[in-house]
Amino acid sequence: MKNSNQSVMNFFSCLSYMGNENTLSDLITAACNSSYLFKRMFLEFIFPNAFIMSKCPSDIEREVSINNEKVRFDLYFCIKDDTEYIIENKIYDSNDHFTEYTKLFPNEQIGFIANYDVSHIKYKNKHTWKEFYNYLNNNISLFSGDEKKVVKGLLEYIQGACGIMQERNFYLKDLRDLGFFIKKLGKILEEQGFSLNNRARGSSNDRVGYWVEKYNRAYWFGLYLNENKAEGYCIWGAIYNYELKTKSKNIYSEYDPKYKELDSIWFKLKNSYLDALSSKLDYDNKIEIIKGFIDEIENIK
Repeated sequence: MKNSNQSVMNFFSCLSYMGNENTLSDLITAACNSSYLFKRMFLEFIFPNAFIMSKCPSDIEREVSINNEKVRFDLYFCIKDDTEYIIENKIYDSNDHFTEYTKLFPNEQIGFIANYDVSHIKYKNKHTWKEFYNYLNNNISLFSGDEKKVVKGLLEYIQGACGIMQERNFYLKDLRDLGFFIKKLGKILEEQGFSLNNRARGSSNDRVGYWVEKYNRAYWFGLYLNENKAEGYCIWGAIYNYELKTKSKNIYSEYDPKYKELDSIWFKLKNSYLDALSSKLDYDNKIEIIKGFIDEIENIK
């Protein structure tokens, strides 16, 4: 039985590495249409005050368009009085279609779920995949038998495809934690309102990181692995195509005027804070160091 459970988990875990919005929408649709309990939990999570399940919702449909419109909805269903509902699923895609969709449906009939911060999204029913992951995981005991195996596998898929990380402490000088740090850095940047620029090459032979954008300014954040630049590695941040106008006394970062790679100005995390990220300092304080470094560079004039 344990081997069977692990096989299901491994299958969904491997599938998540190739994960995208369409595959996740397909899996959610299949789970809803094959499990009444999962459907109830998902729809009541997306539309928490609509009492959806008391209104006999239809099966979930994929890629539906209405009135000959060109737009296709990720998830679509209607209730017994023919009122229509749609759900928009996003993974790293910031185009929420708010203007288009609210011309076709009242806001309360639209659900939105994404793997990034949705506080700025205008939809009434907006959620994150991390919130749903936690909700479903906390209620996994409601399922049993093969249904439970499938839901556990789906949790594995959501975690992988949506980049949901388990919070834990890390030690930057431990090579096993460098990958965790880079993934966590990406999540922090997204939480801080930066948009990842997947078209720009964030990593190369001597650096691992991300090109990001915010308020029409481009930045790079990550680790440099070039020993000529630091003793093995250092955390750097850069502002692209920008001329430093004023010098300020920074807490976390120090400006390096000699380094002008990639048409950018560069700032290094101070060694005292770099050492702290490899110390026994607690997790929350380490995250505050990273956020402080990012905020400081963002606010440079």
